[in-house]
Amino acid sequence: MLPMSHVVLTSVAVMAAEKMQLLQNVDYRWVLVGSVLPDIIDKPIWSLLYDESWKAARFVGHTPFFSLFILALGYIYWRQTNNNCLIVVSLGCFCHLALDAIWRIPTLLYWPLHGWRFSRITADVQLLSSVNLQLLEWVSGGILLAVVVKFFGYDLFNVEKIKRYLP
Repeated sequence: MLPMSHVVLTSVAVMAAEKMQLLQNVDYRWVLVGSVLPDIIDKPIWSLLYDESWKAARFVGHTPFFSLFILALGYIYWRQTNNNCLIVVSLGCFCHLALDAIWRIPTLLYWPLHGWRFSRITADVQLLSSVNLQLLEWVSGGILLAVVVKFFGYDLFNVEKIKRYLP
């Protein structure tokens, strides 16, 4: 799946969970980080190890073990500081795994229970065809644009309004 789809669909899932009051005080900057973190970690590793196309690279960042590790760190951090940022990042990572259909790749789904090695075959599994993937990316872009316009109104270039949402 392409990055914009990961960001938009993960954000929509988190918004739904927030609306159902399953989550509170979500900083969507961390949702964005979590939704693309597996690719940020795995794609450079793939290109270094195999020196070929990195479009479907999946390694440690695409394992439930990684997302659970981030969740555990997030829980510890939340208990100490009452800040849920790492928990939100882990939720973004879990959504990324669901969107990439990791259940179809047992070597990733059960890593490291089935051994520490990764297979190059794991990179070839796709949930959607390339045409459907492009369509989903365009729809995600439209949703993102609609959210930005609704969120900022028609003041997209109002610097003071934008500064409120930046760290």
